[in-house]
Amino acid sequence: MKMAPSSCASSGSGRKKLGSGSRCEHNGEEIKCYCGDKCPMWTAWKSTEKLGRRFIGCPNYKTKPCGFLRWIDEPIPERARFLIYELKMKNDELHKLNASNEFDAIRELKA
Repeated sequence: MKMAPSSCASSGSGRKKLGSGSRCEHNGEEIKCYCGDKCPMWTAWKSTEKLGRRFIGCPNYKTKPCGFLRWIDEPIPERARFLIYELKMKNDELHKLNASNEFDAIRELKA
């Protein structure tokens, strides 16, 4: 199913967490889920099949989801998904290394 292009904007800056101030508009109107709530825009990071694709969905997905979900991006080619996955894994490793280095630096300061 193809969708008309969406205009997406972010009210936040920097690295985003799930639902951190992103909103999505379609034809100039904010999209609401079946609950009637405004739908934030997220990026799929856990599913390798949909890795890197943006979507909008029910903001109540953890408590009382209505099942509303709409993909913004077309499926990503397999090679691009592979590269995104590899970059994500390297990024995760760097974040762990950085956290470990910060912990070691704090421990040395306290010693």
